[in-house]
Amino acid sequence: MELRSNGERVRAGQLLLARPDMVDPNFARTVVYLIEHDENGSLGVVLNRPMGVAVSAHLEALEPAVSYPVVFFEGGPVAPGTVVGLGGSGYSPPGLVDLDAVVSGDVQLEFLRLYAGYAGWAAGQLQEELASGSWIVAAAQRRSLGADDLFSPRPEELWRRVLSRQPSPIARMALYPEDLIAN
Repeated sequence: MELRSNGERVRAGQLLLARPDMVDPNFARTVVYLIEHDENGSLGVVLNRPMGVAVSAHLEALEPAVSYPVVFFEGGPVAPGTVVGLGGSGYSPPGLVDLDAVVSGDVQLEFLRLYAGYAGWAAGQLQEELASGSWIVAAAQRRSLGADDLFSPRPEELWRRVLSRQPSPIARMALYPEDLIAN
């Protein structure tokens, strides 16, 4: 299913960028990768919120397979006690990963990230948020040498980096200060 936001078609595999003035602390200045999207709802993970928890502290067997930085990421406010794996190989769109299959060696991945929780929208909910202007829809870049949006070695810079490559005036949002009131 496709939705429209500012003329953009919304579909799985795209990024949702929180506008600088988003007040929901769960999504303030986040970049969400939309994994699934259809008439029943949407599912994604927040790409730019690494946690200070090493993968080895809880899932040591997966540590060798996880991309740098080898920590858990805060995937979103839904089911924060659940671990979601996002992985793939090459530049094809990554997807959800069976973590048991990775541990057993039945699945080989070039890239893997682990998320505590995920972002989820019921049917119609994301459409409403897009219509209200809460999100900016952007294409995900898949490149080597650290420019990959989905498995960036510097995820804390992702929100500004993706915004800055959008057409103007959206690109200027990357310059917004952390606290808009204090400026």
